Amino acid sequence: MNYDIEADNLVSGVLNTTFAIQSDGQDAMMTVDGTQITRTTNDFNDVIDGMTFNLTSETPMGEELQVKVEPDTQLAKQGIINFIESYNAVKLFASQQTEVGDDGSPTEDAILAGDSTLRLILSRVNNELSQQVQGIVGDDFSRLSDLGITFSDFPGDDDTPFTRNILTLDEEKLDSSL
Repeated sequence: MNYDIEADNLVSGVLNTTFAIQSDGQDAMMTVDGTQITRTTNDFNDVIDGMTFNLTSETPMGEELQVKVEPDTQLAKQGIINFIESYNAVKLFASQQTEVGDDGSPTEDAILAGDSTLRLILSRVNNELSQQVQGIVGDDFSRLSDLGITFSDFPGDDDTPFTRNILTLDEEKLDSSL
């Protein structure tokens, strides 16, 4: 046992003290699927991969609690947006590096204009992105377009030439899909 000493009312050199008995702390315990788990803190972050349980109060012995796990749709959405932005950055870079002028010859900055490897890689990536995912049955999402992700052409601007097959996102469709 631990003892806390509390001092108050220091009067003329006389110290009034009170003693309180404090009990030792106990380890936190929980049972998951019949397996009892004990920790020295109330945070259990290694029971189920990717989840943390923060125990905030005691539950009577034998009482079961239901835990509802929901996907983090904002995290998924942000990951999809990041992918689209990265993919489009690669496509726009490739367009700049392979740009052909009005006369049909590569522009001065088009240092990869004759690179067949770049064309092959981009072609294969585009092919994969436009494929239907095999093994998904029913009305589930098997194409990017089912999630609101489609191909379109970038018309070009002062810095970037016309670019075919960049990805565009219909956020409302994605939100309703997630």
